[in-house]
Amino acid sequence: MNGGVWASINGTLIWALSLVDGDMAWDEWKKNTLAIHAESYPEVWYGIWSGPDTYNSNLSKYPGQTVFDEALITEDPKKEGEAIVWSIGLGWTDFPVFNLHPHAWPLYCTTKLIGSKITSEGIEFVPTLPKEEYEFSSPVLGFKKSKNGYSGWYSPKVAGIWKISLKLNEDELKLFSNVEINGKEEKIAIEGDRIVWSGKSAPEKPFRWELKK
Repeated sequence: MNGGVWASINGTLIWALSLVDGDMAWDEWKKNTLAIHAESYPEVWYGIWSGPDTYNSNLSKYPGQTVFDEALITEDPKKEGEAIVWSIGLGWTDFPVFNLHPHAWPLYCTTKLIGSKITSEGIEFVPTLPKEEYEFSSPVLGFKKSKNGYSGWYSPKVAGIWKISLKLNEDELKLFSNVEINGKEEKIAIEGDRIVWSGKSAPEKPFRWELKK
């Protein structure tokens, strides 16, 4: 098994990489998708549309599969091979799909790639995803980067006035002077390397914003 490949651990790796190197985080995120696993191991039925808690690494005798009792296929009761995980008698082929980690971590780590952090005041964005255009959408928040700028919304379950900040590099900061807040244009405020603005939301009425070049 050689330690295996665990979505739950690689998820935290993507999170950590997003804080220091967006290219590495994006590369690691793609490598941990079901799509890439399906392309790499098309002969293994699990790992295509759902998967187990762990996969064997490419150093394994059975790469791309999950751990199992090798005696089941060799008919040799003495041949444990990579079979019994840490001698606890558990074979992951008993649970080949419906583990939540392969599904949940790519979704959760996407919020890290766009650098979203919900605070008591609102949301902070420090996007590191190395793409010219992309869009993230959820019931609570949305974030879109396009050639024209940035836009999004915030829709918490309670009404309030929320502060949003967007960290940009020095060149990008110079591109924006106004922000459209719930349909009304206002001057932006710059605090260090961040653009900051505030707006209202209510249940079923998101706080919408747009920064145009």
